[in-house]
Amino acid sequence: MALTAAQPNSGVESSITISADGMAVQVVASEATWVSMTANGKQIFSGILEPNQRKLISGVARAKLVVGNAGGIEILTDGKSIGPIGPSGQVRVVILSPDGPQILRKAKSPSESGSNTTSSTD
Repeated sequence: MALTAAQPNSGVESSITISADGMAVQVVASEATWVSMTANGKQIFSGILEPNQRKLISGVARAKLVVGNAGGIEILTDGKSIGPIGPSGQVRVVILSPDGPQILRKAKSPSESGSNTTSSTD
């Protein structure tokens, strides 16, 4: 696995190659955004991308991204944008595979939803 680190706010891309086969996944931040990236079943990155920072992962068969600020990043596969994944401040889970991208909303916990979902056996 090759790894080239970027300096924060430099606009320089961090690049990771997993294998010779598969798609290239690039994440570009326009706002500070927490991102967790898993590719081919392995944790690749977890942290905050600052504006103009980029992560490029090559050789991806399948990837999962958990994004803390959906409006703060753009995701590209093989150089093509997958389009908006959600508004600023929203959490999204993005699954990337040869079948195309899937964008899921992060499930809220019962305490976040404001409703009591516990059952009672009175």
